[in-house]
Amino acid sequence: GDDADDDGDGDAPKLDAVHHAIKTILDQSHLLPVPPSVHPVYWEYDHALRLYPPPDLLVLADADGGRYVREYEGVTVMNPGAFHVDLKFLVHRPVFEGEEEEEEGATSKTEFSAINL
Repeated sequence: GDDADDDGDGDAPKLDAVHHAIKTILDQSHLLPVPPSVHPVYWEYDHALRLYPPPDLLVLADADGGRYVREYEGVTVMNPGAFHVDLKFLVHRPVFEGEEEEEEGATSKTEFSAINL
């Protein structure tokens, strides 16, 4: 599935479309990592699309990308998927210092949820 990050040999990461998109966005530190010749840049607001310093969590809302949670260079990247398809979605619950998880190395949780009709 989309959550598999290797091709079975354990050495080389699988370079799929999701991994490539995440890598491109985070390596270039910009939400629209294309040259100005492809997409015009409105320079007065371009700073709002920059990702420096890198965020802890990046949510990419792509209805066609399927649901996933990936880690890349210390950034959690998730796509909640299309809600209208099966009424399921991802929920991200950040854990802050001093909250419910006291153990060392506590991290955020992302879980699948669904609306039952």
